[in-house]
Amino acid sequence: MIYVFLANGFEEIEALAPVDILRRAELEVKIVGVGGKTITGSHGITVTADIEEKDVTTDDMELMILPGGMPGTLNLEKSPIVTTCAEYCAKNDIYLAAICAAPSVLGHLGLLNGKEAICFPGFEGELKGATISEKPVCVDGKIVTAKGMGVAVQFGLTLAGLMVGKDVEKKIHDGIQCTDCDRYNRKKRTAPKKCVRHAKPARIVLHGITAFCSGSWHFRCTKRHRAF
Repeated sequence: MIYVFLANGFEEIEALAPVDILRRAELEVKIVGVGGKTITGSHGITVTADIEEKDVTTDDMELMILPGGMPGTLNLEKSPIVTTCAEYCAKNDIYLAAICAAPSVLGHLGLLNGKEAICFPGFEGELKGATISEKPVCVDGKIVTAKGMGVAVQFGLTLAGLMVGKDVEKKIHDGIQCTDCDRYNRKKRTAPKKCVRHAKPARIVLHGITAFCSGSWHFRCTKRHRAF
């Protein structure tokens, strides 16, 4: 069983993207409400959890996931059940995953000692004992951490791969038309040779699609070709 713990103020995409992907992988996932069964995210989206925290059992736990967001992360950390489950996972070699600010919960519990981990920028000091990774999603043994909302899909795919294998991960990856987190079919991006405002449009090739840069695209073309 996979348990995803939500507390009021959680980051919605960080929680629900992994839930979606893991269920696509035909894994059993339960959303756990911390403090009640109805939980509201940091952007006002309300989710009805499958169970409350008091109903969690560790006997069948295969993976525990903590999404970030504020004050969701702080509310997770206040829960004795979240603490107990996280420590149980670490002690029993069970996958334990956290994203954005939530790796700080693991850091405060001393569960990142000697581990490589990543978090939302600014929270690095809370990852006590960890080596800060440069990877957007970091796997070190049974600890999985991720940088933030922008890599929530990659986070979910990584977890699916760990639970059921790379073949299933790739099938889901391809099925949801994932390109930004493409680790399988990435093509080299070609920047335009010349892009000057009001000059002749420059030809851009990206993922096999040809487009043209006009003056209105000037800043992005000259400064950040990879933004396309």
